[in-house]
Amino acid sequence: MAGSPSRQRTERGFTLIEVLVALVVVAVGLAAVVEATGHSANTVAALRERTFAQWIGDNVITEYRLADAWETGTTKDERDFAGRTWPVEIVIHDSFLDQVRAIEVEVYDPERPKQRIRTVRGLLVDPALSS
Repeated sequence: MAGSPSRQRTERGFTLIEVLVALVVVAVGLAAVVEATGHSANTVAALRERTFAQWIGDNVITEYRLADAWETGTTKDERDFAGRTWPVEIVIHDSFLDQVRAIEVEVYDPERPKQRIRTVRGLLVDPALSS
């Protein structure tokens, strides 16, 4: 009965519907991976910007300490760092203590100068005390 039409087919394989469902599942998974990778890259870039801004602020405060700066007021300036020019605003506040003043350095985004990235704060000691 080798040629009998009542014989059942025993071939195994995937139907077209099964293949399409598998492709949809793989496509959704890959889309999620691509989105997560893009989000991770944006997070790394933002973290790099904030780190650079912190270093710039620390450097400015150190410069003012070494220069024995003591006048209060606001100064707008720029600092070159990591191949870019960063706008900064430096504010020295009068303090309730005679020997100490507060300094704030606001570091702005080089591409969007009105967007502040980081504010770094520190203290300045009266230069007359170090003499």
